[in-house]
Formats: sequence, C-alpha cells, structure tokens
Amino acid sequence: MSYVKKVLPNRLCILCEDIPHFHTASIGVWVRNGSRHEPARLAGISHFIEHMVFKGTTEHPAADLAAALDRIGGNANAYTTKENTCFYTTCLSRHLRTAAELLCNMLLNPALREDELENERGVIFEEISMYEDTPEDLVAEVLSIDSLKGSPAGRPILGTKAALNRIDPGIMRDYMRSHYTGSNMIISVCGNFTNSDIDYIAGLFSAFPAGKVNSSRKTLYTPAFSVKRKDIEQAHIALRWPAITAASPDRFTLRLLNTIFGDGMSSRLFQRVREKEGACYSIYGVPAALSDAGFYDIYTATSCELLHRTENAIRDEIDRLLSDGVTREELDRARDQTESGMLISLEGSGARMSQLARCELLYGTFPNVEKTLEHYAAVTCEDILRLARSIFTSGNDSAAYVGNLPADIQ
Repeated sequence: MSYVKKVLPNRLCILCEDIPHFHTASIGVWVRNGSRHEPARLAGISHFIEHMVFKGTTEHPAADLAAALDRIGGNANAYTTKENTCFYTTCLSRHLRTAAELLCNMLLNPALREDELENERGVIFEEISMYEDTPEDLVAEVLSIDSLKGSPAGRPILGTKAALNRIDPGIMRDYMRSHYTGSNMIISVCGNFTNSDIDYIAGLFSAFPAGKVNSSRKTLYTPAFSVKRKDIEQAHIALRWPAITAASPDRFTLRLLNTIFGDGMSSRLFQRVREKEGACYSIYGVPAALSDAGFYDIYTATSCELLHRTENAIRDEIDRLLSDGVTREELDRARDQTESGMLISLEGSGARMSQLARCELLYGTFPNVEKTLEHYAAVTCEDILRLARSIFTSGNDSAAYVGNLPADIQ
C-alpha cells in the first residue's frame, strides 16, 4: 500500500491509496462546503445541491444517470455536513474511470431542471418534517441552534423552508460556480487502480475553475437552555459542553474518555442510568468537533416522571468522573475497544477512501495507523482526568428538552 498526493494547476487535490490485492476501488469528491458556508438567506442550499446533482446532467437525464450508476454496480451516495459535502461511490476497479466520469459530470454539468428542482424541494420539506417528528434528531437540532445562536454553524443542515423557497436553478448554478471550485475540492481514491487511471481522473477534474477558498464566520458558543413541548410519550434530553476542535492533540484522549464514559453498554452512563437506575433505554455521549470549535454532547430519553432522576444521575456520574478519574482497567479496555473498532472499520476501500480525505481536510497529512495507535497508547489516566475537568466546567453547559416534560421545566 502506498499514498500519493497530486495537486492540479487549478489547486484541486487528488489523494490516492493503492491496494493492489483489492478487486474494487472507491472514489469520493469532497467539497469544502457545508451549511456553515451558506448565507442565511440561502440556508440549506448545500444539502439541496447534494440532492439535485443526482437528478441528471446536461448529458444524462435522471433515469439514464441512475441506470449508468447501477450498470457499473456503483453504490453511489452523498452527504452534507456543517463543513463539507461528499459524493462517493465504490465499484469494481475496471469501472473506476466511468464512475469518475459520472461524478465529474454530475458536479460540473448538473441539469438543475426547474421541474426536478420543485419536486426535490418537496422531498426536502418532507425531510424537515421527518426531523420534527423524530425527537432524538429534533432535540439535537434545538441544542445546536440555541447554543450556537448567531453562528452559521448553528443553522440546520437541511435549511429552512423560507430559505429553500428562494432557491431557483440560476441561484443554484451561481452558488456551485463560486463554491465548487478546485481550491475547495479533494478527490480521494482508494483500492486497485493504475497510474493511468489517476491521470485520467486528473484530466476530468482539471475542468473546474480554481476559484477562491470558501470561508465562514467563527463558531461562537453561548450556554443555552431550550424547551420544546411535544405531545409524545417521552422526554428527550440533550446536554452540551464546549470541548476541543477536530484537529486538537487531545482528540485521542477525548475518544478514550468517551469510550469509558458515554459509548457502549459498558460505559459509565449506560451502566448507571440504564442498568442501575432503569431510567432509559438508550444513553450515549457524542464528541462533536468542527475545525474551529468542539462540543461534548450527552443524549437520552426517559419518562416525564423520571426526567429529574435521570439528569441527576448523569450529573452524579460527571461529578464522580471529575473527583475520582478513571481506572487503569477502564483505560486499557477503552484502548482495546478503540483499536479494534478502528482497524475493523478500515477493511474496505470505502472507509479507507474517507479516512484519506478526512486526514487531508483536518490535518493536512496522510493516514498513519501505527502513529495513531501510538497516540492512544500514550494516553494516561491523568490525561483523561485533565481533559474531563477542562470540559465539564460549572456554568458552561447547555441543555435542550423536547417532549412530555415536567411543569417545572420551562
């Protein structure tokens, strides 16, 4: 296996990991453009574009494009985050050039037909409504909107219906011309391919203009308390503390801290709140990191009657963590769990392709599994206690509640 990085004259970056014994290859187009890069009046346009590029190109109507992707066995998909949009597919190695052609054409020459846009606008409206009807998603969104109020990073990735109604094909084309440029794009390829395949892909994507690097306002966090009453069976809770950025050297410590405290059936939160208290079905911690900010969130759902007991148990466990730290046995188990999960996840070309792009986006480096394992091995119990005390500071937390809530929460 070997890594290669190639920067084209239009500043587009191609990353490659050659794995000759694979029968497949994965290719992803990563655009440094997400919901935080959008103006408020066009909130949701990045996610809207993600949908629309699959609705046909100037060369391939929507049905023909779908058939072409199916014909090569490509598992084509896309997703949008606050900071990036990714379009990707995995296929047999002999179809890599065709897959690259289709992805390039989708992004360079999308049809953006008015009728398709209207249909897809309706689909996204239904997606927004689905979030409203999914309390676990809704409470996380309420927490983000209110704790990051005034920051583009706090806006919903799906956008708002008012903003989406403003978007027409012309606005979408203009946005793609200014944001989908070589300076903002990474092509990641992993699996079995040849040098001539990469040269071919470079030729395709050289057609994008260099453009300017996308920018966004700084993420600002303010402690917030949010309540949204809904006539449902449970009360859903999301708690948040500011934490570390995605590229922080403490990211290895935070991963192990979360494994011990909030990830999985053996975690302290699960053992206390579900197994001992019997107060919930599911509870977990989520480190959420951006390039310029980071957060540690805790989510659970319980009955109205058990809400205060549940939250008190969570805060009890936080206090115990800050007072006593973690044991060496817990740390060793977390290391084993993390190492296993990481290595198992990298068995396929798709996961390795994603890792390759993320390492470039976040750290400007190639992946190094051995070095990563060394970083995890170097984390001490004292490191975890230090980081926990820096995160769980009094008066700096946020809370959001959705559902059937006690009268005294308001």
